[in-house]
Amino acid sequence: MVQRMALGVMENPAPLARAEVWAKHGLCLFVEMDLGSREKLRVLVGVGVFTEITLHNADALNIALTDHDLTFLSHGHCDHAGGLIGVLKEMGRQVSVLAHPDVFFPMLKSKPSTKSP
Repeated sequence: MVQRMALGVMENPAPLARAEVWAKHGLCLFVEMDLGSREKLRVLVGVGVFTEITLHNADALNIALTDHDLTFLSHGHCDHAGGLIGVLKEMGRQVSVLAHPDVFFPMLKSKPSTKSP
């Protein structure tokens, strides 16, 4: 049973109160759940478009992505899953990715139309 849950918004198009956090199109949330008995579950929900932004914002918010237990992708659009490979490379270890089997099936475009930060 979840005893406590904390949510960190790491990537969002709306400017956040902290100036050191970069605001860009995309979604990346860090959810930490206290399951009791000192057991925690840390989930990265989406990874945003660009790895650089996700890593920068995690650092600015003092979130250690290397400690997360699971990456959850709601769907395969680039604004939710574009930074996946880069984030996984940064981990330096295997992390489970929970997503529908067709999450990366080609959609309307094969390349994102966004440009690098």
